[in-house]
Amino acid sequence: MHSGISRPLPRPGGSALDTIIGTGALALAAYGAYEQNVGLALVGLALTGVAGLRIWQTRGQRVGLGGDEAVIVTDADGQLLQISAAARSLAGPGGRLEELLNDRAETPASLIYRLAREARETGGATAFVTLAGQGSRHLLSVRPLGDERLSWSVLPLPTMVDSDQTLPDAGFGQMRIDETGAVVAANAQVRRWAGRRVARDADVVNDLPMRAGSIHRLRADPSMLVRAQLADPDVHGVRDVFLYPVADAELAAANPDQFLAQLPIALARIDVEGRVIIANAAAQGLVGRQMEPGARLADLMEGLAQPVAQRIREVAATRRPARPEVSRILDGDIERFLQVSFSPIEVAGDFSLLVVMSDATELKTLEAQFVQSQKMQAVGQLAGGVAHDFNNLLTALSGHCDLLLLRHAPGDRDYSDLIQIRQNADRAAALVGQLLAFSRKQTLQPKVLHLADVLGDLSHLLNRLLGEKVTLRLDYREDLPAVRVDLRQFEQVIMNLVVNARDAMPDGGEVSLHARYEHLADELKRDRATITPGDWVVIEVSDTGVGIPEWRLDKIFDPFFTTKRVGEGTGLGLSTAYGIVKQTGGFIFVDSIVGEGTTFSIYLPRFVPGPGEQPRLLEGDKRSGEPGDATGSGTVLLVEDEAPVRAFAARALKLRGYHVLEAASGEEALELLAEKPAVDIFVSDVIMPGLDGPSWVAQAREAYPDVQVIFVSGYAEDMFRDGMDLMPNSSFLAKPFSLNDLTLRVKERLELGRQAPS
Repeated sequence: MHSGISRPLPRPGGSALDTIIGTGALALAAYGAYEQNVGLALVGLALTGVAGLRIWQTRGQRVGLGGDEAVIVTDADGQLLQISAAARSLAGPGGRLEELLNDRAETPASLIYRLAREARETGGATAFVTLAGQGSRHLLSVRPLGDERLSWSVLPLPTMVDSDQTLPDAGFGQMRIDETGAVVAANAQVRRWAGRRVARDADVVNDLPMRAGSIHRLRADPSMLVRAQLADPDVHGVRDVFLYPVADAELAAANPDQFLAQLPIALARIDVEGRVIIANAAAQGLVGRQMEPGARLADLMEGLAQPVAQRIREVAATRRPARPEVSRILDGDIERFLQVSFSPIEVAGDFSLLVVMSDATELKTLEAQFVQSQKMQAVGQLAGGVAHDFNNLLTALSGHCDLLLLRHAPGDRDYSDLIQIRQNADRAAALVGQLLAFSRKQTLQPKVLHLADVLGDLSHLLNRLLGEKVTLRLDYREDLPAVRVDLRQFEQVIMNLVVNARDAMPDGGEVSLHARYEHLADELKRDRATITPGDWVVIEVSDTGVGIPEWRLDKIFDPFFTTKRVGEGTGLGLSTAYGIVKQTGGFIFVDSIVGEGTTFSIYLPRFVPGPGEQPRLLEGDKRSGEPGDATGSGTVLLVEDEAPVRAFAARALKLRGYHVLEAASGEEALELLAEKPAVDIFVSDVIMPGLDGPSWVAQAREAYPDVQVIFVSGYAEDMFRDGMDLMPNSSFLAKPFSLNDLTLRVKERLELGRQAPS
């Protein structure tokens, strides 16, 4: 194809036939006027007007009417005949048609040749092109003018898309698309629905392709439905599409989403890619306001068993419902769980997924509590078994250490080494006690205490624990009611809470220890616990530290859970405190505000003595200072299956003046008693191969009804409390015990037996 530079046309315009007809018609009109024949004159004038109009139209086509339009006129061979000013500015100084176009897969020359041939055959042709000088997309159209001439127009797409003249805004959407779905023009309503520049039909509606009368969801607002009406495509494959909003009455009658919106169950409908089509108010209240049309469900929640996106793909592929599974909502620090099920559904011929949701937070909390209780039970059983064997070892270790200390004065060379052995044995025993404490299986030795005295004595130790940056403030009354607790364990609880308070204030602060009396007239329900009405002593430990986030408060008493960094805490402190307080019959709660501080509240029941009950402090109690006189006289039957423990206990009793009979089992003890020796007291292990302690003692009581009994064991006392409670004149001594613990307990029981009326 050839093209040239624009030059003046050789004739004024129109074909030769148009000129002949115009000249003859003008002569006919003159002759009719001369002959005064009005009809003939009018016919001549009419023919003259038609010929003039054709000449004018041809001239208009040649010069390109509309000075702002880029129009180029060529002959049949492609020779450039005329070019408008707008086209010349686009084409550049050369003025050639090829200069308008950028390089592309189809060269400019071949594109122009193809469009010219198609225009001559069909009456017109169009193509999207990129201009060489601007890099923008335009529509290049060509149509024949007559006499084999062609008119080429270059129309910018933005002008057409934004033109409300071409596609009027009449309350419905109208757009013009080609065979590929590219939008040639769109009215203002379509642009408002899309909310952005419209390039393709997919920018406007979902669920393509569009069909005559089909209903589609708007891409920007899937809750709105529109009905599509399609015109027949023109010769270029371009067709008009009209979009009408679906009436509310029709929506209510035909759209199930309107019914879903009214249900109180949390429901949503999503497409196969997991985007929300519609979510009712119950679903938004459960998941959050972010559960809105267009949101991806996988971005709002995560599956605990498998990813949410994977579940959606499986249901979309198999078209079968998926069983409900629990998912975690990804919203802030507070954990919330949902039970989510997916079911395939078809609405107006379009496949989607129905999502049914229910709150599973309480269910997961109960499940976690059950799992935690199972873990606690398993750890408790393990700790109990370990405690029995380990306490036997510690009893033998610390006992023989005590025997060695009897032969070494503080100034001896080996005395300090023996003290180290003894202290480490005590630390090991305390560790076993901690394991038993959070499983609530440790043996307590409760005593009636006045908290004012205990807190006063403990204040000196607490001040040393807090250091210089943290101050301690005590606030309690001297006339606080008495409580019945294990003194050592209670001190451990207070020290654990105070140390935690100190660690929560790295830059310093104040720890407050407040104790008060509180009478509850009604039940107090808090944190799934119910405190019965009555008199309680409340101890509060408060700090001004960093506080604890709300989502961690439910786990704060869990074993091995700690908010401290690795290596700074074992996670046993608060769980131990919880176990001790619960085993004492009390309650412990926590309140915290991030950035303001934390308060732990302990509720202990007020001690009410029974008839004739007189609390007494044992002579050898660890808080009474120096051990008392443990020497005595009498015959002791010692029954212990562990040889090292039996050897230590026998030597300890003999050193204090007692006559000792030894047996390694219950059966052996009964054989020894068959000879009717004089025995004042039985000291027996509880758990032994064969007959256990309570069993053989019950048989021996037939011959020795008034004998005193001391049961010893490395297990917790609660495991066999019911069997021992039926034994008169009996008490329990937990392992590991020291030399003084054993000998003082034996002396105490013997004195009680001698004081009893015969």
